[in-house]
Order: sequence, then C-alpha cells, then structure tokens
Amino acid sequence: MVVECLPTFVHTQVAGFSRNLTPNSHAYVSRQMQSIIGSTAIYIVVAPSQYRKDAHYLFSSQSDRMAISPMLNPRTTNSLHICNPISWYLLWHQLYRFTLSIQEVFVLLDTMRLTSLLPIALAALAIAAPTATTDEVKRNNIVKRASYSDVPTTGYATQNGGTTGGRGGTTTTVSSFAQFTAAVKGDSAKIVVVSGPITSTGNVKIGSNTSIIGKDSSAVLTGFTLTVKDVKNVIIRNIAVKKVIGGDAIAVQVAQNVWIDHVDLSADMDHDKDYYDGLLDLTHAADFITVSYTYFHDHWKGSLIGHSDNNAAEDTGKLRVTYYNNYWKNVNSRGPSLRFGTGHIFNSVYDNVGDGINTRQGAQVLVENNVFSGVKKPLYSTDSGYAVARGNDFGGASNTALAGNLNSVPYGGYTLLAASAVRGAVVGQAGTTLKF
Repeated sequence: MVVECLPTFVHTQVAGFSRNLTPNSHAYVSRQMQSIIGSTAIYIVVAPSQYRKDAHYLFSSQSDRMAISPMLNPRTTNSLHICNPISWYLLWHQLYRFTLSIQEVFVLLDTMRLTSLLPIALAALAIAAPTATTDEVKRNNIVKRASYSDVPTTGYATQNGGTTGGRGGTTTTVSSFAQFTAAVKGDSAKIVVVSGPITSTGNVKIGSNTSIIGKDSSAVLTGFTLTVKDVKNVIIRNIAVKKVIGGDAIAVQVAQNVWIDHVDLSADMDHDKDYYDGLLDLTHAADFITVSYTYFHDHWKGSLIGHSDNNAAEDTGKLRVTYYNNYWKNVNSRGPSLRFGTGHIFNSVYDNVGDGINTRQGAQVLVENNVFSGVKKPLYSTDSGYAVARGNDFGGASNTALAGNLNSVPYGGYTLLAASAVRGAVVGQAGTTLKF
C-alpha cells in the first residue's frame, strides 16, 4: 500500500491535555494500514522535552509492546521516551524487527515545536535505517517483514495460554520429504523452515510445539496431508498445500492452540467432488484455532468444522475458531461449515463461491465485515445453526441464517475494516506472501 499522509486528525495526549495534530499544522503521519502488523496503524509521537513523558506509541500487538519494553515509561504501558537521537537510534533497531525501511516509521513531527530537533532526529534515522532493496519496496509500497518466532495476536489461538509453536526451539531447514517428516516429529520446541517444493503422498503427523514456515512462495507441498492430531501449540505459515488425493490438505483433530496463517490451499475442480477431500478440516473437538490471511481456492470442499451430526458429545463446548482476512475464490461450499462450535469470521473476501458460511447443529457464529461477490448463499443455516451478522456486504444475496446470540468474543487485538476496504486489504495479501 502506498505511503500517504493521514487526511484526518490524529488525537493524542501531550503533557496531560489533549491536542489535535493535523497535516495543516505540520504534524505528519504516514499511513500504513493492514499490511505490516495487522490492521492497526503505528504512530510514533515525537515531543519536545517538556512533553516527552506523555509521548505515545500506539501498539498494534502485545509482541510489539514487549519488543520495545526497555524504553517504556513504567507509569504507563503506552508512554515512550524518543526525544533524543540515541532513543531514535535504539527505537529504529527495535522496530526493524517488524519493518523494512525508513518509509515504514510512522512519525508525528510538530515542526513548530521541534525545529531544532528535526535535523538531528532525521540524521539518526538515516544512520540507523538499512537500505531497502527494489524487491522489498516497489513504488513506495510497504511489504510485511515476518519473523520465524511470530505468534498470533488475535483470535481464539491467543486463548488457553496462547500459541507459540516452536518459538525458542531449534531451527531446521528442509528441502525433501524425508527431511520434512523427520523434522516435524516429537514434542520438543522446533521451527521447521521449508525451502522449495516437496511432493509425496500420505499423511505427515506434526508434533506439538512446532512451527512450520515456508521460506518463500516456492514452499509448496503437493499430494500429502499435514495432520495435526492429538497435539497442541502448532503454527503453520507461508506454506502452500495442494492436490491431496483422497485426503484433506490440512487436518486438525483433537488438537488445541493452532495458528494457520498466510497459507495457500487448493486443488482443482476438474475431478469429481470426492476425488479430493477438504482444504482445511477442524474436527474431533479441535479447539482454540485461528486461521488468518489464508487463500482458499479452486476446490469443491473448503473448510469443515465438526465432521458429523452425531458427534455432539465430543464437539459441544469445543471447536472455538477464528477466521479473518482470508480470501475464498472458486470454492463450491464450506466457507466454512460449522457444527456445534463457536466461530468468529471477519474481514474476509468471497468470490465465486457456491455456499459460503454454513452454521448448523447449534453452532454460534459472529460474522462481521466480510465481502461476498457472486455467492449464492453467503450466510445460511441448516439444522438449527445460528449467526449474528453485521457490517457485511452480501453482494445482493441474502443472509438466511437463524438469529444467534454471539455478540462478542473473549479476545481483543482485532480491527474491523469497513466492508469497502476489505478487498484491498485481503486480496494480494492472503496466501504465501510473507517475507522473512
């Protein structure tokens, strides 16, 4: 997204009283929006010495807050001292973990009060900032830089103690099926980086405390299922899984705390609908799952949550899932289909999908700010499923789901985009688009 000046005022607290900083008063803020660290913009407020105790850094996630905690004022979690060149320098190096270039530092500069500080601050930034490559920043577009140790910051995967995957464990890079199957075994903390395509058949069982990370968009797994079963604390990111004959691309069963992020799941629709199975199936009381920035496409059966009408005893009270910022395209059904569980689906795009979100068998779903185009049944109920829908663009189709009672979720850290902004934030970002 192109860096631009924020057209509306930024409201902040300085020295205990409110001030409105606007572009007209030379207080500039670059606007990044939805692509670097979720959907919350970052603002760094620079204030002269008499105001510095109340300068604010607005965090978009708990991990960001932890990253720069050494510079926080202990009086308040949102107070930050950045009023001298040394602090600028240190801050830049902390932020570089999340950003790419000087264009990605969002600075409010009140030049009327900071005339003497401005040259020093900019000089410090220039010294600290690495040079962005052509591939990283094209025409001033911002690219998200990810880390192998990232953790989810919203959704049900943040509950139940959170999801950290292999964070803090050993890192192994693999490029063959044999290496991959060996690396993901066991319950010790581990990060498995997939370099290049791997093709095989069958199922590969993933151990607990594992992060599977695609090094880049060439990390494509073809023909075999990633099975997350009877385990907990698993992260799968920046991986494509496709054309698994007779099985799911990713199967999560009896598992807790799983984050699936920036994944590309597909097959084709040239074969019978049962030639492949699902793209992502969460079954047998899988719980505390977040699916984000995932591209579901070209498949008969999208994502099934709860596998059978006869499994209420195991599934009731489980199957708590969050789907957000996902892109569904050319999928016949199950976008997702949810039995018994609790779902939160927001900021997602559906193009040319037959049956979208299906709530059934007592499921409760909160559906917010999604966009549907060419979808026959965007949101509907079968067998007594329920939904609360708000802020969606159903593209001329109708919501026929029964009215539900899920009006809120037990986590924060998420921002709802206006329906008109969802497509621009999701299409082109979902899938294997991360840079490490």
